[in-house]
Amino acid sequence: MEEYMDNKHSVKRLLIGIVILLFGALLLAKNLGLIDYQITRYIFNWRMILIVIGIINLSIHADKTPGVVLLFIGTALYLPEFFDFHFNFWQLFWPGLLILVGIMLILRKNVFGACEKRPDVDSADVVDEVNVFGGSEKFIQSDGFQGGRVTCIFGGSNLNLIRSKLAKGKQYIDMFAVFGGLKLIIPEDWKVKIQVVSVFGGFKDGRISNKMNIETESELIIKGFVLFGGGEIKSF
Repeated sequence: MEEYMDNKHSVKRLLIGIVILLFGALLLAKNLGLIDYQITRYIFNWRMILIVIGIINLSIHADKTPGVVLLFIGTALYLPEFFDFHFNFWQLFWPGLLILVGIMLILRKNVFGACEKRPDVDSADVVDEVNVFGGSEKFIQSDGFQGGRVTCIFGGSNLNLIRSKLAKGKQYIDMFAVFGGLKLIIPEDWKVKIQVVSVFGGFKDGRISNKMNIETESELIIKGFVLFGGGEIKSF
């Protein structure tokens, strides 16, 4: 496992190094007058930065969604340069964002990977929340919580699991948030791993107890994607 992680980080460093090297070489050529001005006008701007970051994300991350989002935005902003029409950025941003969110929701299982399949369980053991232009608060009391799904679009979800117990093994909460987020209240001794990919957002574990590092047979893994949103874990 350690060897795999070392190789993965080496690939990341190699790709980033190649990008920086190419950028430096192009900048030198520009300063020496070796590249036509029209070409440099397309290369040296913030739209290209979005595209380059998107390509790097697609190359080194298992979750391709952030890379696709950045490529979509960067490419859309180049359209007036190559086609005979002009538009305000916001004229394309909101429709494009809605289309992108719709596609990601339809293909969500393939993009993020399905949570582990489970046998039929009591409804209190699995959460399935969908909030669109609204919010919800739910108190869950379970003796064997097994995760679930949370979808928040222009809305939020508060889940209180303070009186619940986590089932043995790895349990997943698969979240998807766009201009929304998740607040999760759990016992302070739960072991949690956050694997959320955030673009213009974030997800943090706000617990302060040292009990989070104790050995346990149970682990809650929070995975998914956040765009212009976020989430937080608390124990109170």
